[in-house]
Amino acid sequence: MVRESWLGTGLPFGIRFIAHPRKASCVNLVPNRGWGATLKAATNLYSSATDGDTLVRFVHDDILATGDYFRTVGYPRMDLVNGGSLKGLIDGLALTISVADANTKIVPGHGPLADRSAIMAQRDMLLTIRQRVAAFIAEGKTIDEIIAARPTADYDAKVPEGAQGSDAFLKSLYSELRANP
Repeated sequence: MVRESWLGTGLPFGIRFIAHPRKASCVNLVPNRGWGATLKAATNLYSSATDGDTLVRFVHDDILATGDYFRTVGYPRMDLVNGGSLKGLIDGLALTISVADANTKIVPGHGPLADRSAIMAQRDMLLTIRQRVAAFIAEGKTIDEIIAARPTADYDAKVPEGAQGSDAFLKSLYSELRANP
């Protein structure tokens, strides 16, 4: 099955992602209103949100399109069934931070445009919550006990509502950390 989605960026072009399950995605830039942008590089980020995530960079425009490994709404999603992982998410965010600067516009997989500081904040959040959940797992806590302890509480008000809430995020994180301590 091939999934195709259009991303309205608020910029003078749209981006069409065509994703093949378990394969790297293809990305086509579609100019709007007579403006164009030039694709510079597409970097596959294996094992990020899925095993087919891609970071797309545009020449002359200082724009990065992240796809689903970075969202500005909801908690991050790790599709463990389709090759995603927390380590892959963190690595993808680190790569994005390394190629962005203070002026870079970042087009997330879901939500409004962002900048480098938003990527850094999400990476730091992931590292903090991972540490908390790992400590609970080391104490022998179940997923229900971890959810009840609310290790995301200080982030819940800062993370805009999206498709993935904190409980679903914690369940994915718990599954991964139990399998790969």
